[in-house]
Amino acid sequence: MPAKKGKSKSKKRVDYAGMAKKYKTTPAKVRKVYARGLAAHTSSGSRKGVSAHAWAAARVRSAFTGGKAAKVDRDIIKGKRKAKPKKKK
Repeated sequence: MPAKKGKSKSKKRVDYAGMAKKYKTTPAKVRKVYARGLAAHTSSGSRKGVSAHAWAAARVRSAFTGGKAAKVDRDIIKGKRKAKPKKKK
């Protein structure tokens, strides 16, 4: 029986554990930086032809190897939480 031709509709999953192992960090930190990369692609614009997931993966790579994203994502990498703004009365 010949193989079916056509596009595969299987969705690829992001391997947070694999990325975490590669960059020697936790999967939770990788997931947070990845989410910021997806949001940055949507909100601030991006290069033509670059998918949101490629943009997010590049941001993870940059953040954990000391690139420009390391400054932006410093709170996640160091494990510090941002202070919540105080409510005005």
